[in-house]
Amino acid sequence: MDTREIRYRRTLQPHPFTFEGSGGEYFKVWIVNLALTLLTLGLYAPWAKVRRKRYFYQNTVVADGSFDYHATPKRIFKGMALATAFFIAWSLGSNLFPPSRFLFLIAFLLLIPWAVVQSRRFNARYSSYRNLRFDFGGTYRQAALPFAGPSLLPMLPVLALLAVFLTLDIDTEEVRPMLLAMQLQSHMFELIGATILGGIIAGALYPWALFAQNRFVAIHTRFGTTPFHFLAERGDFYGLFGRASLIPLAGMGVVLLTVAVLAQISLPSEGSMLGEIPMPPPTPAQWMAQIGMGVMSVALPIIALMLYAYVNAALNNLFWNHATLEGMRFECTLAPARLGWIMVSNALAIMLTLGLFAPWAKVRMMRYRLDNLTLLTPPASLDAFVAGASRPVAAAGEEIGEMFDMDVGI
Repeated sequence: MDTREIRYRRTLQPHPFTFEGSGGEYFKVWIVNLALTLLTLGLYAPWAKVRRKRYFYQNTVVADGSFDYHATPKRIFKGMALATAFFIAWSLGSNLFPPSRFLFLIAFLLLIPWAVVQSRRFNARYSSYRNLRFDFGGTYRQAALPFAGPSLLPMLPVLALLAVFLTLDIDTEEVRPMLLAMQLQSHMFELIGATILGGIIAGALYPWALFAQNRFVAIHTRFGTTPFHFLAERGDFYGLFGRASLIPLAGMGVVLLTVAVLAQISLPSEGSMLGEIPMPPPTPAQWMAQIGMGVMSVALPIIALMLYAYVNAALNNLFWNHATLEGMRFECTLAPARLGWIMVSNALAIMLTLGLFAPWAKVRMMRYRLDNLTLLTPPASLDAFVAGASRPVAAAGEEIGEMFDMDVGI
């Protein structure tokens, strides 16, 4: 963020986001949704989704105005039915004709941009703030590279070997598994190399993919007729993941140091007894390996949680701190440590209450996220902006689009 932007932000008026709901209130919505969804074998899910989203939207307040959700269960049901039909076809096709699973996988990856566009357009058009609707103008062509490209490109080295594996023996005789294993083993080095190459490509593309995806969502979203903008650059995302990579590196350094110290101070000097049989003392390498397995079993989940909490908080901060709406800005100040603590304590409470704490956990997380999000506006009244952004737009295109509106959540 440059100096000019920092100086401009200091002239803006802050309007903190707040969440006015409570766990007790949401529990009533949640328990009814759960009971009716179970009783109807899942058919009530669209109605449950509308009630849940409407509760959270209507309890999200900023600058004395609240949000609202206007979708109908029928439109959500269309998307759920389409997604269900696709996965049923995938399952049946994979079982009846196993090679088709690769075709379904490619089809699924190619459908992701379409699903993203449909879902974003649906949720934007049926969301409002102060009775002014949002909108989304992205297209499949614009979404294809950011959303399908990062998934397909790392697969190319492996897919290049697909032609080789399709030539493997597909005889149904009892000896087939052994022949298949032998032929797979003969191509093991190529498969490992292709997998490693695909992993390198995926790792190199991931920060760029997140940048492109966040930018796509931001610049194609409109509040009324006013588009959002996104000021972040690719380097911001690569820098974020560069800093995030220090967490596992530092964590593994602490683990190795801990293992070395524990192995040094606790190495048995004499053999132990297994029943009546004396056991020779372990070698230093054997003892260090045993200590290392114990330390790693504790350290790995902690390192993974720290990494996830940091990336989650940093990505949210990066997106909101670089999103703009005309002269307005946002400020997001999520703290990775606090976010990680809420995640862990929520998970423990849900397990200890057999799932009954879930509504309070969701409200707690929502409140923390909104408590750290602020809208910054120019001295002019926000009411004036809302009035200016509500200029009428052509209805023909929207009505045609609504014929195909559906919420697709794959």
